[in-house]
Amino acid sequence: MKKIFTSLILFLMGVMVSTVQAEELKINGKTVSLTSSSTITGTGISGTVKYNASEKRLDLTGATITAPSGNIAISSSVAGLRIYLTGTNDIHSSSDKVTMRFDADVTFCGGGDLNVYGKHSIVYEGSKMIVYACRLSIDSSDDTALQGWDGKPATLSIQYYGALWLKSKSSVLKNFNAVEYKTGKLLSGSVTGTEAMMGDDYGLRVAGVDVTPFNYDNITGAGISGTVKMNGKNGSTLMLNNATINSSVYGIYLLDNSKEYTINLTGDNTINSVGARGISGKNGIDCAALNLTGTGKLSMKSSYGIVHKGNVNIKDCTLDFSTTLSCISLENYGILTIDNAKVHLKTSGSSSAAVDETAGVNYLSGCMETGPTIYDCFPTYDSSLKGIACYNGSDTKLVKEVNIEPTYGIIVSGVVLTKAMGSTQFKVTGESIEGSVSYNPTNNVLTLNNASLKKNYVREKGGTLIVLDFNGDKTITGASFPELSILVWGDCNINDKGGSWRSNAIHSRNNLYFYGNGRLNLDSNAGIIVDGKGKWIEFAMQPGGKLIDNSYNYAICNPDYDLTLKFAESEATYYFKGQVHNCILGISSVSMGSYQVLAPSGASYSSSLKTFAKSGTAVKNEWLVFGTSTEDYGLQIGNTPVTNVNAIDPLGNGAFTYNNNDKTLKVNDSCSPGGVNAITNNDISDLVIDFQKSLTLTGGNGGGAIIAFKNTTIKSSTSDLVTLSAGNTGINAVQGAQIVIDGVNMKITKPSYGINGHSGNPNLIIKSSKIIVESTSGAIRGFSSVILDDCHVESPAGGIVSGGKVVENNGTTVAKNVTIDLGATGIQGVLPDGSSNAEMKTIYDAQGRKTNELQPGVNIIRMSDGTTKKVIVK
Repeated sequence: MKKIFTSLILFLMGVMVSTVQAEELKINGKTVSLTSSSTITGTGISGTVKYNASEKRLDLTGATITAPSGNIAISSSVAGLRIYLTGTNDIHSSSDKVTMRFDADVTFCGGGDLNVYGKHSIVYEGSKMIVYACRLSIDSSDDTALQGWDGKPATLSIQYYGALWLKSKSSVLKNFNAVEYKTGKLLSGSVTGTEAMMGDDYGLRVAGVDVTPFNYDNITGAGISGTVKMNGKNGSTLMLNNATINSSVYGIYLLDNSKEYTINLTGDNTINSVGARGISGKNGIDCAALNLTGTGKLSMKSSYGIVHKGNVNIKDCTLDFSTTLSCISLENYGILTIDNAKVHLKTSGSSSAAVDETAGVNYLSGCMETGPTIYDCFPTYDSSLKGIACYNGSDTKLVKEVNIEPTYGIIVSGVVLTKAMGSTQFKVTGESIEGSVSYNPTNNVLTLNNASLKKNYVREKGGTLIVLDFNGDKTITGASFPELSILVWGDCNINDKGGSWRSNAIHSRNNLYFYGNGRLNLDSNAGIIVDGKGKWIEFAMQPGGKLIDNSYNYAICNPDYDLTLKFAESEATYYFKGQVHNCILGISSVSMGSYQVLAPSGASYSSSLKTFAKSGTAVKNEWLVFGTSTEDYGLQIGNTPVTNVNAIDPLGNGAFTYNNNDKTLKVNDSCSPGGVNAITNNDISDLVIDFQKSLTLTGGNGGGAIIAFKNTTIKSSTSDLVTLSAGNTGINAVQGAQIVIDGVNMKITKPSYGINGHSGNPNLIIKSSKIIVESTSGAIRGFSSVILDDCHVESPAGGIVSGGKVVENNGTTVAKNVTIDLGATGIQGVLPDGSSNAEMKTIYDAQGRKTNELQPGVNIIRMSDGTTKKVIVK
């Protein structure tokens, strides 16, 4: 009995020993040493197959293992074995054996791919198979792809962007007690069916093709060309690189409303989804943000462009959408943000819009709407209409087309200064811009050089010159907010009264700084409006500089009543006039230094009225003038001296305007200034008197119309008749002053002397003019010399220029009534060709002697272009 029992114990022990299997690893039936690392080679093995003993890791790098008949490709009982995949690897097995067998826990990892073909694979004895951060595909030729052991089911775990694709003839899984998903799920098929795909869900469909762990790095399908892929196995960014997506369904469909998607553009990309949406979030469901970014371009033709019930952020890229319905619609929920991107949206639908159902629009890095203009209107976001809209002349409507791009935040006569124009100083041109205008982004200076800005375009409150609050970068706020500097050279004008819609000369949501020694004239509905982040204006014109704001409603206005005016130390003069409202409105403080109010007398800043006032009443409808002191220019209109204070309107009736920069007195209207003389040039060398239209200038009975103690030129901006009326003298040259009459149609009526040289040997030059003088004592007399250039003595008959006067045909009697008419001479002459633009410089008689005026007989005239004329005077 004892012997039998002993034998039974030994038998049971042998059974137990036989069921405890030692750790073992075989490749194609060949045992791999587990105590030392080695590279495994042999028949049916290519690529790199290595075993790392210290880590219990089998490395497959671009490997192919083809198992010969009667062998399993990989067979392991190594507990915790890791199979590390790099690149694409393949396993093939003969039909008489399973492809892989694992009697202990095994983990597939490494980020690569493994494709298994042949009979099913087996996981024994309740072990766990983990697919971690790699892709494993088992395409079985029999009923099952992956099988556990009867009675001891195995466990399958898909972890951290691991993916498993199983295919078989009957049921892809057998004898598995659980399938664990750490981050993924069953993507398609069924574990009880013939095919199942497991792994993390990208929640994305391109041209009807679902993005899966097995195609995320190369998304292909009908209608897809170029590079379309995700940015890694765990990414949420769809990469388009010179891609074309043609689809009758949504071009790109965002299926996971909780995921923030990014579409990154490189190169030139196109989505054609005519009849469907180009890019769409999940219909009617609140979605996380959608980002479009990159350095590339996306062109789209579709029914809708982007429909997304969530925020949409467009950064750095270029979009060009052409749709039959809305280009961008965020279902009254999302906010559109455009940052350093160029966007063109256009819809052809009768009731559609470029941007609608959008809770807001934000612009960063200087982006803004740049057109197209509609009835002098820049499209802009309208909160009541929930989209980008424009005033069309009767009401505000959503626009069907809009351009948006990075700008410097400045609009000059409708020309938006975009960053595409340059990063250093560049010229600004446009149909409503004359003269020289340039902008330098590096120091934020707009330079006007003899420039004229004429047309006004509406944006918010509108303006011929508009400065937006971001001024190139909306992220800049507070004390670091940059001012726009306006540099003025020459005679510059901002005048929009000729436009179809009168608004502001300058509307700035930024601080302003004016400098330069030129003259800036503002003539608009309103002069300068500063609001938003704009808190101050500094006037720093150089000596001789002027800023003249003669606008209709007010010259300066700040609706927030928190604007500071600063006057820098110089000898410039500033003029402000509001005809309807106060000259200046909404000033919280003034920094004047040595500056003072030069006019009206007694005016000063009133902190309670937030403006300048006299006797408790705000100054309006008269010139409010700021300067350091009063300067008499040496010019007199009637009894009124012309100074830096009154130069823009010396008599206060608009009849005269004087500009000391170019020494020009404009005569704007008929006037009787009073006093002895109408105009007296006491001390201005080379004064120009410019008649602006047909008018009459009347001097005093005892004086003259124009009296010149210094060289004076008289000209006209019109061919209409200018009349001078005075009791004593029409034009009187005193103390050797030279008078030049150039291009004037003039009549001087019934003075004692018409054009008179009084003392000091003055000279008279008449160029290209027609002049009628009716005098009682002498029409033209008293000059050292009289030169007629491109004109002649038409009457009296036989009258000539002689001895600094015009005489009758007897050669001695001063003519009382004289007509000077156009044309070089009234007598026949021989004239060479090519001298029509030249001026007469020197006169010689027939003996070659230099004379001051044409003499009877033959005269040789040297012209300014070097040619000569032969003129015969009878």
